[in-house]
Amino acid sequence: MNTLEISSNKIYARILLKINNHNTFPKHFFTSKSVLYTVTKKEPYKEFGIVNIKDSIHYKYVNNIIGYSEIYNNYLKVAAQHDHDILKFNSLITNFNLEELERNKVILKKVKYRKRTHYEIVDGCHRLSIYFIKFKKLQSDFYRFSDS
Repeated sequence: MNTLEISSNKIYARILLKINNHNTFPKHFFTSKSVLYTVTKKEPYKEFGIVNIKDSIHYKYVNNIIGYSEIYNNYLKVAAQHDHDILKFNSLITNFNLEELERNKVILKKVKYRKRTHYEIVDGCHRLSIYFIKFKKLQSDFYRFSDS
């Protein structure tokens, strides 16, 4: 059984930064310190940034819905995330509760990078963005590790 509490500063999200040389965020949205490292894929060309959950557009949106709604909406369009939309996210924010998070745990992957361990979100970026507005550490009841 997992009993590890994980600090928000050790949890990272994989965020699409570019698709076919088109930036998904305004210039300087992420600082060089925000992006731990990047991963690229070909056909179509995509560049992903591994960023701390608190630097993600999801967390920034939850923390300031009015200030980040245009950037978040644009990200959804450019990233072609058809299974996500701003109304669903707003509903998740409004109806978020820990009992549901315990039933529908976040999935994390343990990663070593430059001799340090961090945890990448496999599933649950939206839920963690809401969770970390109120809490500093992720309790073991609310996550599990990926099988792969």
